[in-house]
Amino acid sequence: MVHYKLQYFWFRGLGEPIRLLFHYLGQEFEDEIIKIEDWPAYKPKTPYGHVPILFIDGKKSLAESRPIARYIAKEHNLAGKDNFEQERLNSIVDYLLDWFRNVFPYFLTKMGFKTYQDFLHLKKSDGLDAIVDQLYKDQWLPTIQQELPVLEKLVKDSTTGFLSKDGVTWADFFVAEFIYSFQQIDPEIKKKHPELINYMNRFYELPGVKEHVAKRTNG
Repeated sequence: MVHYKLQYFWFRGLGEPIRLLFHYLGQEFEDEIIKIEDWPAYKPKTPYGHVPILFIDGKKSLAESRPIARYIAKEHNLAGKDNFEQERLNSIVDYLLDWFRNVFPYFLTKMGFKTYQDFLHLKKSDGLDAIVDQLYKDQWLPTIQQELPVLEKLVKDSTTGFLSKDGVTWADFFVAEFIYSFQQIDPEIKKKHPELINYMNRFYELPGVKEHVAKRTNG
């Protein structure tokens, strides 16, 4: 039996789609949490200075969230039925993360953090309201008004209730998780994009996923 060890921080972030994927598959894995205080010393030892990292049988390792998820998906027939569909799913997740990077500053300040390092150390700051309001107007609102309808159409066009005509694939684990974070930070999304919320809820009812989400404490 293959032994998987996933290294990431305590929070959901880019590690959570992989955790959810393992739980959905019923695949046992070691969920190693890197302590924030240990990260500066450990970071130079990682392949690219980032986590998550997946270790396979203690012999091989794979870094970066999307390659890890794709690898697991290919091992368990969740990557898409043919090469074209696999690349289409890749493009959806790449597209999502591309525009999320543009609005990440809003995410941080909305949660009360000036920088990503402040977030890692849970060091909140006061007096960010004006910055939050400006980022909402300049970055967040225009972006989600343009991009969330694209995600809605992808789900609708598939006719399966998920992103692929094949049903559940690894891409859903990223998109649904990000929608969850979006509606946490902006409750208006629930009112303006009910179909995306329905999609998210449908995903969270999947076996394994439902049980993990019910007991998780990392946000």
